[in-house]
Amino acid sequence: MHLTLALAVVTFVIGVDNYIVAAILPDIAADLDEPVAAVGLLASAYALPTALLAPVFGPLSDRRGRRFSMLLGLTLFTIAAAACVVAPSLPGYVFSFRPGQQRFSVERIADTFARLMTEVLGYPRFAAQGGDWGGFVTSRLGLMHRSLLYGIHVNLLAVRRDPKMLQNPSAEEKSFLEQLNHWLKEETGYQWIQGTRPQTLAYALTDSPAGLAAWIAEKFWSWVDCDGDLFTVLTRDELLDNVMLYWLPATGASSARLYWESMRTANTDPVPVPVGCSQFPHEVYRSSRRWAETRYPDLRWWHELDKGGHFAALEQPEIFVDEVRSFFRLVR
Repeated sequence: MHLTLALAVVTFVIGVDNYIVAAILPDIAADLDEPVAAVGLLASAYALPTALLAPVFGPLSDRRGRRFSMLLGLTLFTIAAAACVVAPSLPGYVFSFRPGQQRFSVERIADTFARLMTEVLGYPRFAAQGGDWGGFVTSRLGLMHRSLLYGIHVNLLAVRRDPKMLQNPSAEEKSFLEQLNHWLKEETGYQWIQGTRPQTLAYALTDSPAGLAAWIAEKFWSWVDCDGDLFTVLTRDELLDNVMLYWLPATGASSARLYWESMRTANTDPVPVPVGCSQFPHEVYRSSRRWAETRYPDLRWWHELDKGGHFAALEQPEIFVDEVRSFFRLVR
């Protein structure tokens, strides 16, 4: 299949943010025997700019066979009769930034993406997918903009991270709670410095390319399912591409601000839309289905994978695409 990705920059009237959007060119859409009924939003994760999700754009927008479109989460995307993938960068990340712009919380990003999909791009309904911060943004979309959504898919659950929340845990849940305790005690230092003193860190991330590379590379080494050898899963070019997408637009500082804006306003109200979750084994923290259903009562797809980590779309693109497609076939 001949596939062309068109990159368009959309500037919001309400604001100050530019979004890189991946779309199918009209000449390909014209070959369809039925119109696009929905669109999909894809939201990506911390340390993983939207541009590096390109390996999944083509398969997700494949218009042969069963058709759908989607929005992917730090990238968002819609799913329908034909596939259109809309992949905006989170405000403050990569090219969705310019000096002096207003800072965004998860709540404001979700509202802004809803406007992007409906008022700017003209889609009456869409589906959304997200991991990392994108999982929180996508969940917020499902909570506050339910009438616009066919459903959401996440590969990181935006659930309460409270080791005391489960009574009478199963053996599996005990292992998840041990993992969560380790995560909270040993792996969240980056969150607290970004959530409490982001401007102090900002000077180092924008002044030193070596410092920025170390800050990002450590997270890849820790969060990718690689058995301690990162370059068995990713190439050095892929890692450097990621670092450069923060270094060139100088967004190391602005991306850290999302923690400051969001860590004090976490919302865990039940999300009423249809939800799918694909849980990868090396995710930073995991959940049982029982735990997940406290936040996502209409949980229609629950799948635990054998391989993959926090950056699932980059690590295991074929598995990721199959998971997302399989869920949205249930709800489109």
